Amino acid sequence: MAKKSTKKSMPNNLFSALCMLAIGILLIVLKTSAISIAMTIFGVYLIYKGVVTILSKDLVKGLIVGVIGIALITCGWLFVTVALYVLAAVLLINGIGDILSLVRRGGKPNLAEYLSPLLMTIAGVLLIFAQGETLSWMFIVVGALVVLKSLLMIFRSAKK
Repeated sequence: MAKKSTKKSMPNNLFSALCMLAIGILLIVLKTSAISIAMTIFGVYLIYKGVVTILSKDLVKGLIVGVIGIALITCGWLFVTVALYVLAAVLLINGIGDILSLVRRGGKPNLAEYLSPLLMTIAGVLLIFAQGETLSWMFIVVGALVVLKSLLMIFRSAKK
């Protein structure tokens, strides 16, 4: 069996890494505005897709897609807010449930075992009571992780 050449994949890896770097920087700089921009772009795309579908003689499907695009542009943050409250509830339920099961188990408490459920519970509370600030920090952290990952990919591509 012939060995695959990695020479062809190097430019693709480098391009992916540079795209990730740009996305990470945008997430850090734009924070929650990144969601608004993405929802607007996706909403416009859905409206375009709806018009094209209507022109290709599928009126019902085109109208549905177009209306979803309009709803995304006009009510997008409502969807995001509802999703964040659901996420907060899930984090709280899981975090508190894990803490209770660790307490019921008894024995000597291990800080490492409590760390993950405690962080989940804190994140859930923050998402409920300080959603805007929490979301901004989440974007900064995710952006920084994406930048770090992209720099590692660039470093690996340069090494080959």
